[in-house]
Amino acid sequence: MKQKIKGFTLVEMAIVMVIIGFIVGGVLVGKDLIREAELKSVVQDVQNYKTAVGTFQIKYLALPGDMVNAFDFWNPNCGTDALAPAGCNGDSDGRVEIGGENLRAWQHLSLSGILDNTYTGVKRSTTPPASNDGDILAGENVPASKISGAAFGFYYNTGVYGREGNYFEFGQGTGNRADSGIIPAREASVIDQKVDNGLADSGSIVANDNNCVTGTALTAPATYTFGGGDKACALIFWYE
Repeated sequence: MKQKIKGFTLVEMAIVMVIIGFIVGGVLVGKDLIREAELKSVVQDVQNYKTAVGTFQIKYLALPGDMVNAFDFWNPNCGTDALAPAGCNGDSDGRVEIGGENLRAWQHLSLSGILDNTYTGVKRSTTPPASNDGDILAGENVPASKISGAAFGFYYNTGVYGREGNYFEFGQGTGNRADSGIIPAREASVIDQKVDNGLADSGSIVANDNNCVTGTALTAPATYTFGGGDKACALIFWYE
């Protein structure tokens, strides 16, 4: 006697589709929540680094990286008594300069105990493939972000939408800076709106990378443009 195979009823199919919908919806919501947490972490990390630099200034009367007598405090752990990049001392001019002091800054914060992580203070190791070589490497000589591929920098620059000073930069590391796009412009704009004024070319947060803005990055006028792709924007957070 043949056994009949029972198919799904319409009600059963509807229940299955609802369950699948819940699962898919839950996955999408979960991804959105994870991404939101990652973006919030960028702002929190920068605030923590601002506090760390401020604490360092109060304690040592100098900016990390720019500190002229760092060797006296941390020799031989930070290198020689020569000026950065060959040694661990800065030139005490109030500018955390690219090319040495910008890397020593994170090392000084680490050696002082203000930051927990350890940073080398020098250009990245040459162990990775040559195609990945560069001056900075997230997690080795500068802090890494929770957003994959992103790093934080700290240095002095002129001509940033008509302003100059020391600032933190969040982006993908290229050469000696973290100035290459790492997040979409819409996400950069959201961070700017929540923390600052939402304008790409003014305020305490400004946009970097030409794919992120109409016009030219670091030159006003510039506004966020949303057609630059998933890695359009790097961001600058002014320290002072």
